[in-house]
Amino acid sequence: MSAIACAAVMRLGDFLVQNLANTAWAFAKLSMRHEPLLASIAAAALAKMSASNAQGISNLAWSYATLEVQHEPLMQALSEAAMHRCQDFSPQDLANTAWAFAVVVMFNAPLLDLLAGAAIARIAEAEAQNLAMMAWAFASISVPHGPLLQAISSAAQRTCSDFGEQHLSNTAWAFATVRFEDAPLFDALASCAITQISAFGPQGLTNTAWSFAVNDVLHEPLLDAIASAARATISKFLPRNLAGTAWAFAHLPVLDEHLMAAISSSALGLISEFSPLELSNTSWACARIAWLDAPLLASIAASAILRIEQFDAQHLSNTAWAFAVLLITDAPLMSASSAAALPIIHEFAPQNLSNTVWAFAKCAVQDFPLLHAISSASLARISALDCQNIANTVWSCAILWFHHVPLLDALSSEAMPKLPLMYPQSLANTAWACASLMFRHMPLLNALAAQSMRSLTEFEALELTNMAWSLARVTCRDSTSVDDDAGGGSRSFTTR
Repeated sequence: MSAIACAAVMRLGDFLVQNLANTAWAFAKLSMRHEPLLASIAAAALAKMSASNAQGISNLAWSYATLEVQHEPLMQALSEAAMHRCQDFSPQDLANTAWAFAVVVMFNAPLLDLLAGAAIARIAEAEAQNLAMMAWAFASISVPHGPLLQAISSAAQRTCSDFGEQHLSNTAWAFATVRFEDAPLFDALASCAITQISAFGPQGLTNTAWSFAVNDVLHEPLLDAIASAARATISKFLPRNLAGTAWAFAHLPVLDEHLMAAISSSALGLISEFSPLELSNTSWACARIAWLDAPLLASIAASAILRIEQFDAQHLSNTAWAFAVLLITDAPLMSASSAAALPIIHEFAPQNLSNTVWAFAKCAVQDFPLLHAISSASLARISALDCQNIANTVWSCAILWFHHVPLLDALSSEAMPKLPLMYPQSLANTAWACASLMFRHMPLLNALAAQSMRSLTEFEALELTNMAWSLARVTCRDSTSVDDDAGGGSRSFTTR
């Protein structure tokens, strides 16, 4: 092939556009990235683009994308040529072109609209690979083209018996990625996947489980089949497969003890290869389904500490939250998480902030530098905090005896218009927190009382007790007559 490449470079001037495309296609098919040849083909193709046909355009685009060659002038010219000729494209040409522009991450809205329209017009001719590639392409560049996805869904439901593993998993992944809910499609994909699940590889199993989880489709027969196939091939699972599968089952949530035991065992041997995302997702999954595997969690903690500087806000908050839910206070991990969080606290979303402070409160770790940093970050985006964020943050302040008046004032003001959306537990916890800290924000307390009156029948016994204790404590003139520990229990802290 090297000899052919050298000979072709010398004679590219004689090549038609189709010859250029076919040559590039051949090298791409063999995964041979011959830089001089590809540069020469691109230059020759640019000079002759006006003579290109549909197949030549799609094959050139596919070839350069497959070989990961970033040649912007060529891709731009192919984009313009495709817009003029896409009505002549076959379903395969359309799919290959859309796939190529997605792979090189070249977003061209007019081209995508034209490709989608042409694909819809010829959807009845599309084969399984064409449907899956087109869906994948639009999803990978985050374009939820409703009419196209609906057309792909209808065609896929008719022909999914022809779908192989990659077609099934890629189609499910695409619809999940753009959050396009389509119960009939997912039911059809599940039925087809079950019949050939033994042929699925680790990535196909992971992608399929992930896709159904993201779209909140609890298809128990499919999950049973995935779990069985995963256990049989767990030795081939990479860290991303182990973490992704655990996350998917936990998200739904489904606890398959045999599957989790297999994942835990395999993860222990590969934990040093887990990325921050995989470590946080695995710990989150364990917490979500109450899978308390001490050796695995200890390994996750140790590995997380070693690479804590690589963790982003989501990784840090999810990991802290997971260990707190499982009632595991790993002091070295908490210390490392705090140190890593402080420099990037401005990157924490409201959910990250509230989950992190909740985790430290749950583990009874008073880390005042972190608490002040979370307070400042929360104040900066106070209007973005939802009901649960507010309730968790004020509860955490009370648990940790963190009487930060500016934060408490802001949380109180932000909470008042959102009280109708709060569950009884959040109402009771917010009242308890204010009372514990002797933070008498009477407009909030009166609003809490009024809102609680509207839903008293939904309160659990502890919530009723906490609400009564809270109102008594903040309204009693002599606060010492009320047991300071009522509603919260005794406190013992690790302080930093």
